Amino acid sequence: MGATDIVGRMPRHVVKIVADLASDPSVKEVWLIGSQAQKSPSPSSDWDLLVHSDREPYHSPRRHEEVDVLWCGPSGRLQVESEYNYPELQFSDFEWEPIDTDRATYTAKKFREFEPGLLRDISEPVYIKSRQPALLIWRRCSAQRL
Repeated sequence: MGATDIVGRMPRHVVKIVADLASDPSVKEVWLIGSQAQKSPSPSSDWDLLVHSDREPYHSPRRHEEVDVLWCGPSGRLQVESEYNYPELQFSDFEWEPIDTDRATYTAKKFREFEPGLLRDISEPVYIKSRQPALLIWRRCSAQRL
């Protein structure tokens, strides 16, 4: 399943957000990441969009409860809309690796669930790292995909 297949199954509110992002002159690319790009979403999965921009990200309101928009500025600093990032997130933490012009892989970190009330070994990592796919949804100066 490629980006075209995924765009075809995007709900209207996600298509609208991508179109809104594409109308912003600072936006260079919009990528789909997370479970929707993995082809393994659950019925409750949200949509995660990674936006590469010419401007540094800043705190802004969330566009939709089912869509997380993660902005990446020229410095590599990341900002999720509606969240104040502490500690600061960096794009280099993703260990981004292009596969071709429309696909890439990155290192995702998922916090581990620990049973409440139980002591854990502090040498255990608090998150699990895994390589995940990313799919290009839109790029400036190329034919729009929507």
